[in-house]
Amino acid sequence: GLMGRRDWPRCARHLPLGVIPGGSGNGMAKSLTFASGLPHSVCAAAVVVAKMKTVPLDVSVVDLFKSKDAPPERVYSVLSLEWGMIADVDIGSEAMRWAGSARFMVQFLKNLANPRKYGARLSFLPAGGAPADKLPTSSSSPGLQAPRNYWDLHPELVDSADADPPACHLVPPDACTEPGKEWVTIEDRFTNMWNCNVAWMAEDAHVAPHSQPGDGWLQLQYIRDNGPQRINRRGMVSYVLGVEKGAHIKLKCVETTPTLAYRLELKQLDEGGKPGIVAIDGELVECSMLQMEHMRGLLRAFCVSPAAAGKKTKKKK
Repeated sequence: GLMGRRDWPRCARHLPLGVIPGGSGNGMAKSLTFASGLPHSVCAAAVVVAKMKTVPLDVSVVDLFKSKDAPPERVYSVLSLEWGMIADVDIGSEAMRWAGSARFMVQFLKNLANPRKYGARLSFLPAGGAPADKLPTSSSSPGLQAPRNYWDLHPELVDSADADPPACHLVPPDACTEPGKEWVTIEDRFTNMWNCNVAWMAEDAHVAPHSQPGDGWLQLQYIRDNGPQRINRRGMVSYVLGVEKGAHIKLKCVETTPTLAYRLELKQLDEGGKPGIVAIDGELVECSMLQMEHMRGLLRAFCVSPAAAGKKTKKKK
């Protein structure tokens, strides 16, 4: 794709992305129309593109490791990483695409009869260097400064027509190197992980309400056994029902924090255990470990006014 080209810096700077909803999720399209203060529809998305106004769009560089000795496969993400309960629903409902967004609820109810938990080691770079017991909960937390734009950090690449892929500087250089002491590490049994670049993961899933296009942060969101509160089936239902309006983040079992880099190492719970499905931007990926580094404003997307986020569109009388 675009990031595989030698002239990716020139393309990234001068080729904005316009997103028209045509799938069953449409998270990116919803996020951009919502940030523009418009209702979610094909027509509204077309209007956003026609206005020809753009905003920075963050990109996560993801290295996928099938084993610690194998070289990584690199992919790029602009939407999210799913693992656990939500990934099981998203990927497990692929055969029901004909049902539109209703497929997600149908699959969730099927999985609720036998909820799963997965072992993992999550390491992440805390925003603003905060200690593990005082992590900010969102990108809008008081005192949290926005990270610098990618192009301000790498002026030598601006408009380059021949460049290597973006280099990562925050994550460890390889799978065998442990993260630095400033990183926070959690090893636990997880029910769900949903790490988001923008506010909406689907047209009816306001997963990261405080996120804005191009705000520079990746919003980690996870549920684990040894967190503030262990989740049960009733809590899972509350979580899924609350996602539509963003009320799920108020549940005690949900932990959220912004970051610029993280590592996820999947572990089997027992001899016959499975590490769980990982989906990046809604697509299944194969790995036993991954590293992700967030790069602010690497791309641009059509969006009328991010300042309009959260404002309801006025109806004509």
